[in-house]
Amino acid sequence: MEIDNEARKLDLISELNLNPGVLKILDELSTLGWTHGILTGNTYKRIISKLSNPNILKYFEGNLMFNCNFGDSRREICKNALRIVSDKLYKRVYIIGDTPKDILAARTVGFPAISVASGNHSPSELSNYNPDLLIRNLKLDSKLLIDFLKK
Repeated sequence: MEIDNEARKLDLISELNLNPGVLKILDELSTLGWTHGILTGNTYKRIISKLSNPNILKYFEGNLMFNCNFGDSRREICKNALRIVSDKLYKRVYIIGDTPKDILAARTVGFPAISVASGNHSPSELSNYNPDLLIRNLKLDSKLLIDFLKK
């Protein structure tokens, strides 16, 4: 209960510092007609807080924000996302993230996993989880990502 209370406080002060290339890739993928969603272990309030600060909330579909409520597992979040995304009949769905948990989440529901080594995990550490694509960061490897998504 004490941890949940602390997490609720963090919902109100969460910030997100954009890594280089994020805004450019969001713009480019939007131009290509891609729809962006989020699957995260954060609460809904924390998602909104994090995406509002750098002014990128506008890039994400509200009905494609899959978050963690207190006590939810990533597996539950993934299954909920799969159910909703399947109903929408998207041609392709990818999970892009910077942790091994993102790769495992993608595997849980059968989505391709794209790993970006711009967080706390090195490329070699992420490669141990066999993502479908591994890039260094969105600034240096944006062309690799776009080419992979266009396949």
